[in-house]
Amino acid sequence: MSSQKRRFRIGVDTGGTFVDAIEFNEETGEFKVAKSPTTPSDPTVGFANAIEKLGTPLDETYLILHGTTLGVNAILQRKGVNTGIMTNNGFRDIFEIGRGDVPFQSMYDFNYYKPKRIVRRANTIGVTCRVDFNGRVLQELDETEVRSSLEYLVKRRGVESLAISFLHSYKNPAHELRVGEIVRSLYPEMSVSLSSEVVGEYREYERTSSTVLDAYIKPLVATYLEKLEKDLSKRGFKGHLLIMRSDGGVMSVPTAVSSPISTVQSGPAGGVVGASYLATLLKKDKMITMDIGGTSLDVCVIEGGAANVIHQSTVEDYPLLETMYDIRSIGAGGGSISAVKDGLLQVGPESASADPGPMCYNKGGTRPTVTDAAVVLGYIDPANFLSGEMRIAEDLARDGVERMIAKPLGMSLVDAAAGTMKITVTNCMAAIRQITVEEGKDPADYSLVAFGGAGPLFASIMAKELGIPEVVVPIAPAAFSAWGMLMCDVSYEVSQTSISLLDDVRPDELSARFLPLETRLKSILGEQGAPFRNIILERKLELR
Repeated sequence: MSSQKRRFRIGVDTGGTFVDAIEFNEETGEFKVAKSPTTPSDPTVGFANAIEKLGTPLDETYLILHGTTLGVNAILQRKGVNTGIMTNNGFRDIFEIGRGDVPFQSMYDFNYYKPKRIVRRANTIGVTCRVDFNGRVLQELDETEVRSSLEYLVKRRGVESLAISFLHSYKNPAHELRVGEIVRSLYPEMSVSLSSEVVGEYREYERTSSTVLDAYIKPLVATYLEKLEKDLSKRGFKGHLLIMRSDGGVMSVPTAVSSPISTVQSGPAGGVVGASYLATLLKKDKMITMDIGGTSLDVCVIEGGAANVIHQSTVEDYPLLETMYDIRSIGAGGGSISAVKDGLLQVGPESASADPGPMCYNKGGTRPTVTDAAVVLGYIDPANFLSGEMRIAEDLARDGVERMIAKPLGMSLVDAAAGTMKITVTNCMAAIRQITVEEGKDPADYSLVAFGGAGPLFASIMAKELGIPEVVVPIAPAAFSAWGMLMCDVSYEVSQTSISLLDDVRPDELSARFLPLETRLKSILGEQGAPFRNIILERKLELR
């Protein structure tokens, strides 16, 4: 393929309801957008459908950048694989016990009960080995015990993926590395996640939790990405497929397969990258991003052209040691289901998602959603939905809201639909206040960037309620996250905890402590990163 013909770059964002694809032609500076329904049973189908709608010649495409919610959705919906944990003898319940505090959102809930762990206790096993906080071996690894434990987990418990997390392995990972070798030799089909490779930091519960989450989704993400690569190759694509990271960078498919936990905020991160770029173009110092799609609302604060970054977050109350944008998410979107429970109207967090979708999509949905309420109120033009590609069944929307909301509450159809919208707005405002007011920031000092399929629908109402003076709606807001992916660069992250008193550390010793990180990073870049880094740095996105 000649370099002259490698002229297209494509961004693809797979959400809970739609797959958004955007093409950038580097010769003309033009964009083309396409949307296709998400296919939960096989996400590669929705991806392929969106690419086909674009009509971009894949043999002339040198780069596809992809953000996906596959991993995080598997965690939220508890649809990961049967996972096991191997740790030290006597510390089997690290993940089961966790921390003793109550999640912030449940601090006043006297009926709070810790949800069941995503790994059954019977799938957690301890083996003989021990390293102290200085990395010195106190007990050698009992490899015979490791083998018998693995046999139990695989043959008796049916474990498909294993999280290995030993005490102080961030200081000395030798035992974890050896167990990994044993697993791969005895059970090559089993997926393995080592805590020292997932996150080389201290705090045993947080490191174990991060490793478990990685193991829980690893086979799913690997299967998806491998199938996606094969499908693209069959369609004539000979370029590079890169996957969005939660920190706004992209990584190669092999890296994403080996570290899938880096994709948990893959989709929303694209929108934040795009908004940061937009803030620079518009010379806006302070912006709040509001991305409302079919299943969720994602908000983030941008200051000085850069989004706030955090190094620890939670996914479904599980701590995650991972650098990512400080994005706050709630279950509020166009597909959020409205229902009457105990005489009160409730909206979300359950979503109709892509299948069956809102009632007005006429795909078998039987419960009214926010989209149905918007159709009833005239906020959505039934004849021009998705630029006229998808016909909206207004009668189904009206029937659902009337029968399941208005009549049970004894109110008019319009009031029932308006109530659904008001509750959604209230839920969304709470998320924005959490990331601004509760952190000492005044929303009135910011501009609101609204995107996603439903973002602009709520933007003016939200701005008025929060006192935000300006709303920015980008062109093609429904595909804005995919647009943001077009300008991402390759990034990799390695970390390691080193604890000591400053008085006891000499500069040359401190430099030596970085050597393992440097070695690991060079290994990643040498095997996978350098070619992709050169491609992106040499061919910058130019807007015309």
